[in-house]
Amino acid sequence: MVDDAHAIGVLGESGAGTSSHFRPDRSSAAQHGHVQQITGEPGRFIASDAATIDYLKHHSRPLIFSASMSPANTAAALAALQIMLSEPERIAQLWRNTERMHHGLISLGFDLGNSETPILPVYCRDLVATFKFCKLLEEAGVFVNPVVSQQAVLWPLGRAQNDRISLMATHTDRQIDLRSTSSAR
Repeated sequence: MVDDAHAIGVLGESGAGTSSHFRPDRSSAAQHGHVQQITGEPGRFIASDAATIDYLKHHSRPLIFSASMSPANTAAALAALQIMLSEPERIAQLWRNTERMHHGLISLGFDLGNSETPILPVYCRDLVATFKFCKLLEEAGVFVNPVVSQQAVLWPLGRAQNDRISLMATHTDRQIDLRSTSSAR
Protein backbone atom coordinates (compact mmCIF):
# COMPACT_ATOMS: atom_id res chain seq x y z
CA MET A 1 0.00 0.00 0.00
CA VAL A 2 1.24 3.47 -0.87
CA ASP A 3 0.24 6.55 1.11
CA ASP A 4 -0.01 9.23 -1.56
CA ALA A 5 -1.13 12.10 0.66
CA HIS A 6 1.34 14.46 -1.05
CA ALA A 7 1.81 12.76 -4.43
CA ILE A 8 -1.53 12.78 -6.26
CA GLY A 9 -1.45 15.49 -8.90
CA VAL A 10 2.28 15.96 -8.34
CA LEU A 11 4.35 12.82 -8.96
CA GLY A 12 4.24 10.30 -11.80
CA GLU A 13 2.61 10.21 -15.20
CA SER A 14 -0.28 12.70 -15.27
CA GLY A 15 0.03 13.11 -11.49
CA ALA A 16 -0.90 9.46 -10.84
CA GLY A 17 1.26 9.30 -7.71
CA THR A 18 4.24 7.61 -6.11
CA SER A 19 3.98 4.20 -7.79
CA SER A 20 3.78 5.83 -11.21
CA HIS A 21 6.82 7.98 -10.36
CA PHE A 22 9.11 5.27 -8.96
CA ARG A 23 7.73 2.15 -10.65
CA PRO A 24 5.98 3.18 -13.87
CA ASP A 25 5.89 -0.47 -15.00
CA ARG A 26 3.96 -1.65 -11.91
CA SER A 27 1.13 -0.31 -9.78
CA SER A 28 0.73 -0.65 -6.02
CA ALA A 29 -1.75 -3.08 -4.50
CA ALA A 30 -3.56 -0.17 -2.89
CA GLN A 31 -3.20 3.59 -3.05
CA HIS A 32 -4.35 5.86 -0.22
CA GLY A 33 -4.73 9.59 -0.58
CA HIS A 34 -6.40 12.68 0.78
CA VAL A 35 -9.00 14.47 -1.32
CA GLN A 36 -8.04 17.60 0.63
CA GLN A 37 -4.62 17.59 -1.05
CA ILE A 38 -6.35 17.65 -4.44
CA THR A 39 -9.30 19.97 -3.89
CA GLY A 40 -9.06 21.46 -0.41
CA GLU A 41 -12.22 19.54 0.47
CA PRO A 42 -12.28 16.95 3.27
CA GLY A 43 -12.15 13.25 2.47
CA ARG A 44 -9.82 10.35 1.82
CA PHE A 45 -9.73 7.54 -0.68
CA ILE A 46 -8.29 4.10 -1.24
CA ALA A 47 -7.91 2.84 -4.79
CA SER A 48 -7.42 -0.89 -5.24
CA ASP A 49 -8.90 -4.00 -6.82
CA ALA A 50 -12.56 -4.88 -6.17
CA ALA A 51 -11.77 -7.65 -3.66
CA THR A 52 -9.63 -5.35 -1.47
CA ILE A 53 -12.21 -2.58 -1.56
CA ASP A 54 -14.99 -5.04 -0.67
CA TYR A 55 -12.93 -6.36 2.26
CA LEU A 56 -12.27 -2.82 3.55
CA LYS A 57 -15.95 -1.88 3.25
CA HIS A 58 -16.91 -4.73 5.56
CA HIS A 59 -13.96 -4.99 7.96
CA SER A 60 -12.43 -1.54 8.43
CA ARG A 61 -13.79 -0.06 11.66
CA PRO A 62 -12.84 3.55 10.76
CA LEU A 63 -14.65 3.17 7.43
CA ILE A 64 -17.71 1.43 8.88
CA PHE A 65 -18.24 4.20 11.42
CA SER A 66 -17.52 7.18 9.15
CA ALA A 67 -19.81 9.17 6.91
CA SER A 68 -19.54 9.25 3.15
CA MET A 69 -18.24 12.30 1.37
CA SER A 70 -20.94 14.77 0.44
CA PRO A 71 -22.07 14.88 -3.20
CA ALA A 72 -20.56 18.38 -3.53
CA ASN A 73 -17.14 17.21 -2.22
CA THR A 74 -17.25 14.18 -4.50
CA ALA A 75 -18.09 16.37 -7.52
CA ALA A 76 -15.25 18.77 -6.63
CA ALA A 77 -12.77 15.87 -6.37
CA LEU A 78 -13.90 14.45 -9.73
CA ALA A 79 -13.66 17.88 -11.38
CA ALA A 80 -10.15 18.37 -9.97
CA LEU A 81 -9.09 14.96 -11.32
CA GLN A 82 -10.52 15.81 -14.74
CA ILE A 83 -8.56 19.09 -14.77
CA MET A 84 -5.42 17.28 -13.63
CA LEU A 85 -5.71 14.79 -16.50
CA SER A 86 -6.71 17.28 -19.19
CA GLU A 87 -4.31 20.09 -18.26
CA PRO A 88 -0.84 18.55 -17.72
CA GLU A 89 0.67 22.02 -18.08
CA ARG A 90 -0.46 22.71 -14.50
CA ILE A 91 1.78 19.94 -13.15
CA ALA A 92 4.65 21.20 -15.33
CA GLN A 93 4.16 24.73 -13.94
CA LEU A 94 4.09 23.38 -10.39
CA TRP A 95 7.51 21.79 -10.97
CA ARG A 96 8.90 24.99 -12.53
CA ASN A 97 7.71 26.90 -9.46
CA THR A 98 9.20 24.28 -7.14
CA GLU A 99 12.56 24.45 -8.91
CA ARG A 100 12.58 28.26 -8.75
CA MET A 101 11.78 28.30 -5.02
CA HIS A 102 14.23 25.49 -4.27
CA HIS A 103 17.12 27.24 -6.04
CA GLY A 104 16.22 30.58 -4.43
CA LEU A 105 16.21 29.14 -0.91
CA ILE A 106 19.43 27.18 -1.44
CA SER A 107 21.16 30.28 -2.87
CA LEU A 108 20.23 32.14 0.33
CA GLY A 109 21.81 29.39 2.44
CA PHE A 110 18.70 27.61 3.71
CA ASP A 111 18.72 23.89 4.52
CA LEU A 112 15.95 22.03 2.66
CA GLY A 113 17.07 18.52 3.50
CA ASN A 114 16.36 15.97 0.78
CA SER A 115 12.96 17.27 -0.28
CA GLU A 116 11.90 16.11 -3.74
CA THR A 117 8.35 17.47 -3.85
CA PRO A 118 6.66 20.90 -3.98
CA ILE A 119 6.45 20.82 -0.19
CA LEU A 120 9.76 22.32 0.85
CA PRO A 121 10.87 22.08 4.50
CA VAL A 122 13.09 24.96 5.58
CA TYR A 123 14.99 23.45 8.51
CA CYS A 124 15.62 25.78 11.43
CA ARG A 125 16.45 22.89 13.81
CA ASP A 126 15.44 25.01 16.77
CA LEU A 127 11.91 25.39 18.14
CA VAL A 128 12.12 29.13 18.90
CA ALA A 129 13.84 29.90 15.58
CA THR A 130 11.15 27.92 13.73
CA PHE A 131 8.35 30.04 15.17
CA LYS A 132 10.29 33.31 14.83
CA PHE A 133 11.00 32.57 11.17
CA CYS A 134 7.36 31.63 10.60
CA LYS A 135 6.25 34.93 12.16
CA LEU A 136 8.71 36.97 10.07
CA LEU A 137 7.48 35.32 6.89
CA GLU A 138 3.86 35.90 7.91
CA GLU A 139 4.61 39.60 8.45
CA ALA A 140 6.15 39.68 4.96
CA GLY A 141 2.95 38.18 3.52
CA VAL A 142 4.23 34.61 3.12
CA PHE A 143 2.19 31.78 4.61
CA VAL A 144 4.13 28.76 5.88
CA ASN A 145 3.29 25.97 8.30
CA PRO A 146 5.61 25.41 11.27
CA VAL A 147 6.30 21.72 11.86
CA VAL A 148 7.69 20.69 15.23
CA SER A 149 8.67 17.35 16.75
CA GLN A 150 5.79 15.06 17.63
CA GLN A 151 3.23 17.35 16.03
CA ALA A 152 2.28 14.97 13.27
CA VAL A 153 5.02 12.37 12.95
CA LEU A 154 7.50 11.09 15.52
CA TRP A 155 10.77 12.52 14.18
CA PRO A 156 14.00 12.79 16.13
CA LEU A 157 14.19 16.03 18.11
CA GLY A 158 15.62 18.79 15.91
CA ARG A 159 14.79 17.07 12.63
CA ALA A 160 11.21 18.31 12.56
CA GLN A 161 11.78 21.94 13.56
CA ASN A 162 11.08 23.49 10.19
CA ASP A 163 8.75 25.74 8.32
CA ARG A 164 6.95 24.04 5.46
CA ILE A 165 6.49 25.92 2.20
CA SER A 166 3.80 24.40 -0.04
CA LEU A 167 3.95 25.54 -3.65
CA MET A 168 1.13 25.61 -6.18
CA ALA A 169 1.03 25.88 -9.96
CA THR A 170 -0.76 29.21 -9.60
CA HIS A 171 2.05 30.93 -7.70
CA THR A 172 3.67 33.66 -9.79
CA ASP A 173 7.40 34.29 -10.17
CA ARG A 174 6.95 37.50 -8.20
CA GLN A 175 5.41 35.59 -5.29
CA ILE A 176 8.20 33.01 -5.38
CA ASP A 177 11.16 35.37 -5.71
CA LEU A 178 12.79 35.82 -2.33
CA ARG A 179 14.75 39.03 -2.85
CA SER A 180 12.19 41.13 -1.00
CA THR A 181 11.97 38.74 1.96
CA SER A 182 15.62 37.66 2.17
CA SER A 183 16.17 40.10 5.05
CA ALA A 184 13.76 37.92 7.10
CA ARG A 185 16.56 35.39 7.42
